[in-house]
Amino acid sequence: MPRPHLHGLKNSHLFFDGHTWLLESLSGGGNDSIKAIALHDSPADHLPLGRGSWTINAGSYACETISEDGLELTLSTCLPEQFTCGDGSCIQLK
Repeated sequence: MPRPHLHGLKNSHLFFDGHTWLLESLSGGGNDSIKAIALHDSPADHLPLGRGSWTINAGSYACETISEDGLELTLSTCLPEQFTCGDGSCIQLK
């Protein structure tokens, strides 16, 4: 089953490479100039939404790891008037 390739509003994209989810920040809009990469080991059968531990690398796939223990990041599809829960679900704010 193919996984989505999500493009951010500016210079980022999120995709599944067959083994792990990758969140990349690109400079200059070119795919050959990766500034940073985050890796997330969520199961392949769902998007890595909500709060999760990501391993952050600088520069490219071959550069040293900035955070070996992982950094807690939250990815959300919630609207500004909604709260993002840890599992990625959205709750309407009052």
